[in-house]
Amino acid sequence: MSDQDEAAHPAGNGTARAVFVLGAPRSGTALIGRFLGSSPDVFNLEEFGAFHFAHTLAPDHLRDIPPGPHREEYLRALIHHARGFAEAIAARHGARWYVDATPANLIGARSLATHLPDAVYVVTLRHYAGTIQDMRRSLEPARAGRTWEDSARIWARLYEQIPALPAERVIPFGFDLFARNPQEALADLRARLSRHGFDAATLDDSVLADRHPGAAPRMQPFPSVDLESWSGDIHRLVWPAVRDIHHELLRRFPGIYVSPDAPKALLAYDDSRGIAPLELEGW
Repeated sequence: MSDQDEAAHPAGNGTARAVFVLGAPRSGTALIGRFLGSSPDVFNLEEFGAFHFAHTLAPDHLRDIPPGPHREEYLRALIHHARGFAEAIAARHGARWYVDATPANLIGARSLATHLPDAVYVVTLRHYAGTIQDMRRSLEPARAGRTWEDSARIWARLYEQIPALPAERVIPFGFDLFARNPQEALADLRARLSRHGFDAATLDDSVLADRHPGAAPRMQPFPSVDLESWSGDIHRLVWPAVRDIHHELLRRFPGIYVSPDAPKALLAYDDSRGIAPLELEGW
């Protein structure tokens, strides 16, 4: 695609705008995507996947194949097609926005920011403990990894991409804050969306009132981590992988990325002491 083709597709030209819901798997991306899609102004692509394919998977898969003279032209056309396809569907439904809630879009953050200069990015931020627990419980190994350390590295790899997004169009959403106080978290999300021209008054809270496994309806407070199942041995496995990104999220998004209540005590195996208390690093 030429520079002229890009120039022919500027922000504000009447086509639907993109709002991407990004985050780690099991961090609330599908939930918030469904919430944004409840507006009559929005067409919900759910986990569309085409942007992830065009911006990340296709370039990665082709990287080890010797490039022909049209490789880059093809990849640019693929990126252009993903956007045009999404905008055409949104236009067909009379929507001003479309939402894509594919978590892995975060891996292609830099490319998305380059090629969609008017997009808005809602980043769902969830503490590593609850995220990793849910990944291990509900996702196949291809998405969660085969070990606790794999899941921790997936969490960290995704969230370390946030600086590649344009800060002025990033809307952070704290999943653990939502678990603690749903109304407060939603009010903050609505306010932030409104600053970008999104009519937040059209959103329907009722789509969030489903049940979280073992908890009250989502519009009521619910536990975001199963503290009884978070052992010292698990913490010792995942902490090296998540430590730096956890501290960076606390610094970058104070009051939005928050930690749930910490376990009262963690026990782990020690060669000299057997099962013994583990000092909790970070949380």
